Amino acid sequence: MSVSGGYTYQATLTFQPPQHASGSAISQCTYNPTTDAELVGTLTVTNETNFSGEPGVSIEPNGSADVTSTNADSCDNSGTGYGFNETATSPLSQGQSFTNTIYVIIPNFYTPDHPNGDPASVRNQTIGIFYYDQDTQTTANGGSITGPGEGPGTDGISLAGATGVS
Repeated sequence: MSVSGGYTYQATLTFQPPQHASGSAISQCTYNPTTDAELVGTLTVTNETNFSGEPGVSIEPNGSADVTSTNADSCDNSGTGYGFNETATSPLSQGQSFTNTIYVIIPNFYTPDHPNGDPASVRNQTIGIFYYDQDTQTTANGGSITGPGEGPGTDGISLAGATGVS
C-alpha cells in the first residue's frame, strides 16, 4: 500500500484457531469465558520503501467484536467506531518489519447448538486495517492486506475466514 509521500508498506495478519476467551493478555476487555471466543493474531508490517519510515496500521473492528493488542491499554469495541494504532517504535529501513500480537474477542461465538462456533456470530464482521505513517501523519486504505480468506486489494480481515467457521 502506498501512503502519501511515496512510502509503501505491506501488512500481514495471521490468526491461530479460536479458543475460549481467557487470560491476562485480554484483561482490559469484558468477555464471557463460556460463550466468547478469543482470536490471537500476529500482525507484521514491513517497510517496502527505499527510504527509512515509521510504518503502522490502524485496527478498527466492524461488527460486535472487540480488539486489543500487547501495546494497547484498552479494549476497543466496535460500538465506539474507533480502533487503535500499531506503529513502529523507531524508523525502519527497506525490508525491515515490526510485529505485534492482536487479540480479537468475538461475543457469543460458542453456544449449546454450536459448541465449535456459531457462524452467525461472525457473519459480515471484519477487522478493518488502514495504513498509517507516523513520519508523515497520513493514513490510507489497506490496498494489499493478506489474511484468512482475503487477497490483494482488501482492506479488512473477515472474521468468518479467520475462525474457519462459515
